[in-house]
Amino acid sequence: MKYSILFFLFLSTIFASPIVESAYSGDQDESWKLYDDTEMAVVNITTSQDAVDYMFDNPSSDSLHYASLHFKNALIDETIDSVGIRIRGNTSRNSQKKSFKLDFEHFKSGREFYNVDKMNLNGEHNDPSIIRAKLAWDFFQEIGVKSSRASHAKVYINGSYYGLYISVEHYDKEFLKKNFSDDTGNLWKCLWPVDLVYKGDDPDSYKFYQGSRQVYDLKTNEELDDYSKLANLIDVINNSTDSNFARELEQVLDVPSVLKYMAMNVLLGSWDDYWSNVNNIYLYHQPSIDKFYWIPYDYDNTMGIDWFNIDWATVDIYNWPKINDRSRPLTDRLLVNDQYRNLYSHFISFFSENVYALSLWEDRLSGLYNQILQPATEDTFRTKDYGFTTDDFTNSFTASHFSSLHVKRGIREFVNMRNQSLPAQISYKDANPNIYNVKYSKVAVLPSDSIKISASIFAHPGFELVELHYKLNGADEFIKSAFKASPVQNSKKVEDFDRWQVILPPLGENGSIDFVIFAKDNNGNIQFYPQLETINVSTFTSGNENIFINEILAVNQTGLQDEAGEADDWLELYNTSPSDVDLSGYFLTDKKDNLTKWAFPVDSSTIPGNGFLIAWCDEDQQQGVFHTNFKLSSAGEFVALVAPDGVTIVDSFSFGAQTADISYGRHPDASDNLKFLSPTPGLSNSPTAITHDDFLPQGFKIVAYPNPFNGELIIKYNLPQKQDVVLTIFDMMGRKVWYEVIKNNQAGEHSFKWYGGSQNGSSVSSGQYFIQLKSAKYNQSRKILLIK
Repeated sequence: MKYSILFFLFLSTIFASPIVESAYSGDQDESWKLYDDTEMAVVNITTSQDAVDYMFDNPSSDSLHYASLHFKNALIDETIDSVGIRIRGNTSRNSQKKSFKLDFEHFKSGREFYNVDKMNLNGEHNDPSIIRAKLAWDFFQEIGVKSSRASHAKVYINGSYYGLYISVEHYDKEFLKKNFSDDTGNLWKCLWPVDLVYKGDDPDSYKFYQGSRQVYDLKTNEELDDYSKLANLIDVINNSTDSNFARELEQVLDVPSVLKYMAMNVLLGSWDDYWSNVNNIYLYHQPSIDKFYWIPYDYDNTMGIDWFNIDWATVDIYNWPKINDRSRPLTDRLLVNDQYRNLYSHFISFFSENVYALSLWEDRLSGLYNQILQPATEDTFRTKDYGFTTDDFTNSFTASHFSSLHVKRGIREFVNMRNQSLPAQISYKDANPNIYNVKYSKVAVLPSDSIKISASIFAHPGFELVELHYKLNGADEFIKSAFKASPVQNSKKVEDFDRWQVILPPLGENGSIDFVIFAKDNNGNIQFYPQLETINVSTFTSGNENIFINEILAVNQTGLQDEAGEADDWLELYNTSPSDVDLSGYFLTDKKDNLTKWAFPVDSSTIPGNGFLIAWCDEDQQQGVFHTNFKLSSAGEFVALVAPDGVTIVDSFSFGAQTADISYGRHPDASDNLKFLSPTPGLSNSPTAITHDDFLPQGFKIVAYPNPFNGELIIKYNLPQKQDVVLTIFDMMGRKVWYEVIKNNQAGEHSFKWYGGSQNGSSVSSGQYFIQLKSAKYNQSRKILLIK
């Protein structure tokens, strides 16, 4: 039996508890560098004066103009040409301080800049602090909601200063790739009046317009223009019976993401949203689990900004003011359901105490204020729409009362008042427990692997018991095993705080388990998850023994070209049998929790006996039948060939960082011996394999991410040769707070994790620090920012 040992070692050691739905790892994606805010970013845009004049004279136009960009922050100092630029926004297009969209792929198809296709530069003309949206996005990132990242930037066009902006991550295919295990689904941008009201079973009923734009605007898979899943979601929201509402809704929508959104919006005083204004959301349907995710959007109108004479700092959290008379079936039905109301209340309470309390981030706020004070003061464009002065900017951060035009409170005052109003408002109903964020090994496991199951579970006023009820190998009787409360200490994610876990022994050969989770609270209320079925996990079974993933090339620059004349990533399969094999219905994937990511076409996928087949991993499926919907990562990942049942892994392997025009694969063919190779697509792998030494780093380099960080910091460094090194972290006074001495450190890439702890184990405070990597011949430092 062929178990593809490297793949399963990868799963068991790196992803011991794979969740059903996951995101990119930092190793595969460098976009975080664009949103690093340890140093103010400077964006220099060069374009023709005619383009500038046209954009300002025609702000509603989406025509893209040719430009070049120089981007500089603490981690990047690069120039990129052939960039598209245009005015962006909705009502803000008519403001005097414009917002801009930069498009890196419009003039050069498929090109990215630090793993993003587009960059949004928001002028924040409504907000004299030019920070409210940045803070809101940071909060969503902290609580684990899939959302934009943001950082400040000084923007220049043709050498003239256009002011202080907020660079906000764009929602598109690249965002989906970074945040979802399956990025092939439909993404809708939903603007006013996105009420989610039922308009009938015909999916085309939801393709209506408000002015010149669609209310439900499909942003991916536009050529298919398929609104059937959206129509089904809206049908469930509006037409499911009260008794079936929760069960049916949870089958089509990730409800916790909506409740977190509602809770954080209330804390932020964000009214330009679905609940108050039927506006500003994205909806993503993830095909692999056939479920929608709710994604927040647009946060300049928050924390004291008000146009309706409503005190958003004190209003009832269960009766959020509606600023128009349209129906809102989703929020209305969620809050009359006592289970969901309790979970929403719990989310508000947790976020208020562990994320939003001013004492937790006031130092961070002061640091950002000092960083943006001069760029904001020099920004003459911010004064043109409402006449905001420098005093208005400064007073926007105050804890005492401040009011100017539509800005009714300073940020500190608003946050304190919002938090202080909550204890008298938050209440709980007598309702069943909530079981959410269930994690287990969805892919098949090895017979020797333990089965770890975790779930986030909440009940008020607490639990009598939480159990796993399971059957082994199809038995009739359930076995019961107690869950153990296992909260993640100091996490700002409420699901970590609510975590329970149970670990079962390995299932053995051909083993399987069917289980449900059972919770009973102290009032005697009970809940099962799932409600009407069981979850199955089985041990791995082998598939076709004759087909191997034989070779991959993840950085193809000058090698084999496809039908379009492009040198793209490729993957080679090898058939060891003398007979042809039809791969119709088989799958290729680079996602461990989406084994059916790309399907071989029916009736045209034969691999000859003792022959090879090349699949182009380029996301250009329109170029031919063997072009997949994923690319290979130059930083490393895993790939697998999956049988038509969508579960059985025929073959797979994992690979690390790759080098341009050097392949990686089995040598000899179909063996378990994996090496760097001279590329031989469609031929037997070269007998002259390239040794690891050929790919040792040529430089001495250190990086740290995410930065700023809260909790875990990943420190990576490269060594060109074997040597002793010392890793040290200093505070701003030059005092050593942590160090590690590594003797005879091997050449290559190395990684450490630091959790904000000092050498003696005590924690250190928020602030700036320096990482130093030092050896006898080299010395490099990096600045980092710890936020608590």
